[in-house]
Amino acid sequence: MTLAEVLRAEGFEEGVKEGKKESLFELAIERLSMKFGVLPSECQEKIATLDLKMLQIFNINIENFKTIEDVKNFLGI
Repeated sequence: MTLAEVLRAEGFEEGVKEGKKESLFELAIERLSMKFGVLPSECQEKIATLDLKMLQIFNINIENFKTIEDVKNFLGI
């Protein structure tokens, strides 16, 4: 494999990872908005900073949040 092919593959993998992250972010915002209404901007901003693994964990836990305060506590706000 040439250097160009390696770099292209790494770029592709990074793009896929970023696409997954963006999708999970959008899913989280949509689910939280359906559950709690308009989200505070501080929650949206904090969710946007989560890495891929934490976004996966966050989405799994959304059903356990009873209040927006639960969301804030999870996010450390």
